[in-house]
Amino acid sequence: MEACEIIAAMESSAPLKLSDEFVKTYGGYDNSGVIIPMPKNVTGVVFSLDLTKKAVERAIKIGANLIITHHPAIYNPLKKLEEDSALFASAKNSLGVVSYHLNLDCAKRGTDYCLAAAAGAKTRRILMPLSSPETGYGSFYTIPETSVFCLAEKLKKELNAEKVSVYGGDKKVSRIASFCGAGFDEEGLELIGDAEAVISSDIPHHILLAASERGVSVINLTHYASEFYGFKKFAEELIKNLKITNSEIVLDELFLYVGTH
Repeated sequence: MEACEIIAAMESSAPLKLSDEFVKTYGGYDNSGVIIPMPKNVTGVVFSLDLTKKAVERAIKIGANLIITHHPAIYNPLKKLEEDSALFASAKNSLGVVSYHLNLDCAKRGTDYCLAAAAGAKTRRILMPLSSPETGYGSFYTIPETSVFCLAEKLKKELNAEKVSVYGGDKKVSRIASFCGAGFDEEGLELIGDAEAVISSDIPHHILLAASERGVSVINLTHYASEFYGFKKFAEELIKNLKITNSEIVLDELFLYVGTH
């Protein structure tokens, strides 16, 4: 399979321009795109939320020469390349690396959309919209009334996540806001309106406190669990549409179950 076919399919689902537009409109930083040049002919693909040694080992084992990640394999500028790093191992073994981050978060059916869907959203209002229809970050939606604890249990099941923390106590809720990754910050707090509960990850203590004092319950997931669900669906769709026969979606149990990320 040619690399251009894969890039075209990825661009169709999560155009890189969404990352550029989000950064330009709302600030922040990203480094999505090709990190290590892709081989012209792709022999197989490994999908991993992060570029890890485990992902590199799986690629070598199955004969794949491309790794697609969600989190940028290079985020901040590097001063040197460590020999024991996954990035060094990728380059040494001639593995291409492509990362789709904010553009996948903001895509029409991207990671943020999928987190809302996992909570039970049928329709959503995007809290930080972009110019393309149905793209952007942060979601507000209604679900059939349920308790916060029941919603947390639903997310544990849907996301296959063991570590879910609830703040602000249990109560009945139906108006929900969610942010995949670490999106619930000061700006997010201002955007949630009359939401009764918020779902996100890596939430700072002062934001948890501010939400609690407003009577808003918070479900705090691990960063990994909040995004792997949507990333996996993105990977499955690419595998299906491109008929990639030599592929693997790497699940990192360390992050998902222990919740260290």
